[in-house]
Amino acid sequence: MKHGSALISQNQVNGFLVVKYRLGGVLRKASSPVYIRWGINEWKRPPSSQEPADSLWYYDYVETPMHREIDGLFTIAISVTTRMDQVDFLFVQWSQGLRDLDDDDGRRWVWTNPAQYYKARDLYNDLLGQAQDQGVSVANFTSILEDAEASAEAGEYSYARSLLNHWTEILGRRVMEVLISQDWQRVEVAKQRGVDTSRIETYLKAAESRLKFGPWNYAEGYVEKVGELHQIEAGQLFLAPFLLITALLVRRRFGSS
Repeated sequence: MKHGSALISQNQVNGFLVVKYRLGGVLRKASSPVYIRWGINEWKRPPSSQEPADSLWYYDYVETPMHREIDGLFTIAISVTTRMDQVDFLFVQWSQGLRDLDDDDGRRWVWTNPAQYYKARDLYNDLLGQAQDQGVSVANFTSILEDAEASAEAGEYSYARSLLNHWTEILGRRVMEVLISQDWQRVEVAKQRGVDTSRIETYLKAAESRLKFGPWNYAEGYVEKVGELHQIEAGQLFLAPFLLITALLVRRRFGSS
């Protein structure tokens, strides 16, 4: 552990996240206390039930004094729950009204709940399956998953989740583009059969717009709705001859009486 660096327990220790900090670099004053400034889920203020003793509350974060151990490290244990996606933090020293702040050169520190990595991994695996079903080449995407799993095994859940989130956006957009293209082809076939496809076209245009101006999953709901409408359309086409025959039989029966 280098001077001016943090050591984070990657997994919970009896329900607590343990963070240790060594003076050096930005924070150097051995006679001044060190505070950890922290928030949850991208710098939102945590609930009061998770407040360590002597914490100072601000609008969107908390500052909590750290305890200096015999080995010179400053330590704090923060209660975490399954609802916490991540804990964001940096370190602060106050001296005569002046503040020194160590934010890891602007990167700040993040602890990711392992459950959030597994959630990201499951979504990525699901998209990989969809991509394969649609004939999309997934060799590069599979290697990304292997890198993420290796990082997670090493306890780097934050990096592993960040890696998957980045490539999930790329893979998700690719899958949506393929599905939308296929749906437009089905629309053209249906129109040649005389089917009214106006509702389907409305949802497809909305999906394209969402995909153009937002994340891939903004389009997902519209694509799913298009799939439902295609199924309804297919059912109507399947039943149409039988309904016609039934109508003719009814007309013949009642017309002859």
